[in-house]
Amino acid sequence: MAPLVTVKPRDDSILQRLNPVVSITGKAYFLSAAEMASVPVSELSEAVDNLGQSRDELIAAVDLLFTAI
Repeated sequence: MAPLVTVKPRDDSILQRLNPVVSITGKAYFLSAAEMASVPVSELSEAVDNLGQSRDELIAAVDLLFTAI
């Protein structure tokens, strides 16, 4: 799980790669990949949207976080 934040990060290409902007029910959020954590499924609520269209950007953010590439 990674938090979604309504405030956009600074205009910096590294920060944008680490914190991709995604759309949830028509609103823009950035994903704070650096704050990812494991959360028990029992703590999650129902899904409100699907981020499948942002898959490449989300995987790139995790890759950057763990490999710095």
